[in-house]
Amino acid sequence: MKHVLPLLLALLLLQGCIPVRIAPTISDYKITKGKRFKRGLPKKTVFVFEDPKPAGHFYDCINTRFQLDDYYVDVQVPFSVANNNYFFSFMKSK
Repeated sequence: MKHVLPLLLALLLLQGCIPVRIAPTISDYKITKGKRFKRGLPKKTVFVFEDPKPAGHFYDCINTRFQLDDYYVDVQVPFSVANNNYFFSFMKSK
């Protein structure tokens, strides 16, 4: 019984150190103006990449990662870099 408590404590502490998911590396991408990539896109700078995952997976990932509760998931997703706040939007294009 006295060995169970330290074992449980060690298991609890080690659980937080093991990464559950590793972010994918996007190797084939472009940074360009939206209009140059496809008609109908805004003239803003866009990050274009091909997502090999099934449809809706990226939406679900952003919704979960930023805890948005399905509220403005594809527009105005807040994030911060070096204490500066930014927003990003995404859209699916064929």
